[in-house]
Amino acid sequence: MERDLRKKLGSWFRQKLLRKQIHVLLSDLEAVTSGLFELADVQRTLAWMLNERQKNLGRALIKEALSQLGAVNLLNSIVDVARVPGHTMFLTKPNVVFPRQICSKLEMLLGEQIWFVTDTKNTVSILSQAIWGNCKKNKISIEKKVRIAHVPLDNLDMVTKARVKLAQQLTGFYVME
Repeated sequence: MERDLRKKLGSWFRQKLLRKQIHVLLSDLEAVTSGLFELADVQRTLAWMLNERQKNLGRALIKEALSQLGAVNLLNSIVDVARVPGHTMFLTKPNVVFPRQICSKLEMLLGEQIWFVTDTKNTVSILSQAIWGNCKKNKISIEKKVRIAHVPLDNLDMVTKARVKLAQQLTGFYVME
């Protein structure tokens, strides 16, 4: 009788408790995990969409500023614009040199520091130029499929942190260590 009860109790424990409850738990965990990945995809899409809108606003601002300075012809030299508070970065066509006088007036008009990066059509090169400082090309690795750039980011000062944000805007790659 004791053996039979142990056998039945063990069988009940495995069938009712473990199989049913564990399967429910596993299916719940799978649903939560799936939902988190979907949420991450939506957030990534939204972030890049907002980034593009921000860049469009930056382009419009620069177009208006250059127009006020009588230098609207320089717009043809600018491939892209990235902005964070206090800093603007232009991605320019190769062999373009912005007139220093226009650059100074533009900085005064915007109240922001302006930096220039040459469009080499190479993401690693653009990241290296944009981040500057200790950011060497051979230390950057790119994961194109997920749009992530791995860059050594040791002990960054505030200016370099701003440059990293600008580099992200210009390349469309999330920069992480």
